[in-house]
Amino acid sequence: MTIANSFASQISVAYSAIAALLPNDVYGTTIQVINLTNNRNMGEIPWYQSFQGGTSSAHSYALGVAAVLRFLTQTRGVQGRKFLGSLAEDVIADDALIDSASLEQIVTFGEYFLVPWNVEGGEVTPIVYNRISKVGRVITGLVASAIPGYQRRRKQGVGI
Repeated sequence: MTIANSFASQISVAYSAIAALLPNDVYGTTIQVINLTNNRNMGEIPWYQSFQGGTSSAHSYALGVAAVLRFLTQTRGVQGRKFLGSLAEDVIADDALIDSASLEQIVTFGEYFLVPWNVEGGEVTPIVYNRISKVGRVITGLVASAIPGYQRRRKQGVGI
């Protein structure tokens, strides 16, 4: 799983960009690796050193409240979404919007998925993958909303 370890390192670097938005009791432990082409669980790998955990001393916002990133593709209507949950209370301002400094950090997180990653064995481009059609589409841009989203957990291991 050396390629998966390379992915884990890249993901950890991306999460480091939003560490200040997460409470200090939020941290990564393991990353579950799934082969999406056959929906096979490949096991778990540890988080890497770049993301040590959240650094905000504020309390966590209500469960389910999240920053929402949309990853655009060249195919009309096809986009990926990433919900960044466990936000610290001070990320959302009194007007119920994510403050501009925090929004910039969220965009920086998303930008890690706009460029190819150098991993063991070559270069890999992050994609939006549809499990039903089994088609992957290259990410061409992103939209970060100042309006917090909400995602409720429906199944164990799915969601925030």
